Amino acid sequence: MLAACQSKLPPPPPRSFTAQASVIFGEKRFLAEIEQVCPGSLRLDFLAPPELEGMQLRLEGGAAIVSYGEMELALPTPSLPQAGFAGLLGEALRQLAQPEEANVKRVSGGWEIRGTAGGLGYTARVDIDGMPRRLHMPGAALTIDLT
Repeated sequence: MLAACQSKLPPPPPRSFTAQASVIFGEKRFLAEIEQVCPGSLRLDFLAPPELEGMQLRLEGGAAIVSYGEMELALPTPSLPQAGFAGLLGEALRQLAQPEEANVKRVSGGWEIRGTAGGLGYTARVDIDGMPRRLHMPGAALTIDLT
């Protein structure tokens, strides 16, 4: 246990998890439930604002699948806008599993990790168990808090 407390690197994030996400993306605010079934497979169920409630976005391998009610649209991930927050989140989550020691700093309650996703710098916070809790990407005007 003592060795884990003194580690310079956080434990890897859970392979699968579910979390509530509060997202600020430019002027827009979203609330979603995020589920990572395994690394590279991410599902977002939008809960707010009301006009997005019930919409689902899945990132699976090289595809992005958007569904709302009976409608579904699948696109290759490269077709998504570069700054799409779901793609940036997915890329950052994959990187958090293997951070470089030089980009990690121990902070109260966990670690702060710096990286780049979609060509944009980010700062992520993970808790003592490696669970991602915050992603802040100033170049995309993006902040995601996970609870």
